[in-house]
Amino acid sequence: MGTVLQELGHDEIILYFIHKVIRPKEKAKNEEEKIDFFIVRPATIPKKDIQFWNAEHDEYTSAYNLCKNQQTRFIPEWEIKQTLPKEVIEKANKESRYWECEWYKSLTERFGDLKGFIDRLESKVSGTFENDFPDILGVSRRGLCLGAEIKYEGFGRKSLPQIKNHCNACSKLRIPYCLVIPKNPFYTKLSKTFLRKVLEENLEINLYTFVFNIQGGIPNLDSIKFERYAG
Repeated sequence: MGTVLQELGHDEIILYFIHKVIRPKEKAKNEEEKIDFFIVRPATIPKKDIQFWNAEHDEYTSAYNLCKNQQTRFIPEWEIKQTLPKEVIEKANKESRYWECEWYKSLTERFGDLKGFIDRLESKVSGTFENDFPDILGVSRRGLCLGAEIKYEGFGRKSLPQIKNHCNACSKLRIPYCLVIPKNPFYTKLSKTFLRKVLEENLEINLYTFVFNIQGGIPNLDSIKFERYAG
């Protein structure tokens, strides 16, 4: 269990990676190929978020944050991390009326009922990922199109089984897999020998490193820099 600041830092990197690395590439694509939304699994609440393409603001926008700002309810099943009885969740879902939000209606027009679509999609590939999804899954009109995992504090041998699982799953699904790690880990130096070995054994990995300045205990968007690792 990480500290609150570690979890917040991890979640900020998710947002910044989408904004600074993925977004510029997606803007150059046509509508059929563009990632319409990301299924995001933050360390903090909610349990699951949606980052959808917001053409009005020229960026991907967090549905959870939008709901908070507009004082509307997010999808309770995706917001609550602890397990609650089914009847409690069903009651909360009905009271939230999340399906009336414009972002939800817009995505539903393209994919069918959004919650049902995502539940079916994840159920279909859960075995491929051995029920351990990456932090980010990109979804376009063609289906899953990207997987990405964020390592905020460092990257070591304990992470290898998970990374191998993610990489193998994305390879089977024929989608790119990105691994995002700090260039200057908090606790140890990054071993280039170790990274080269990992990349040689997992050729499908697109490895990125990041550096940043911390303000208020978490990374800063303006200062953070992502680089494709070249060895």
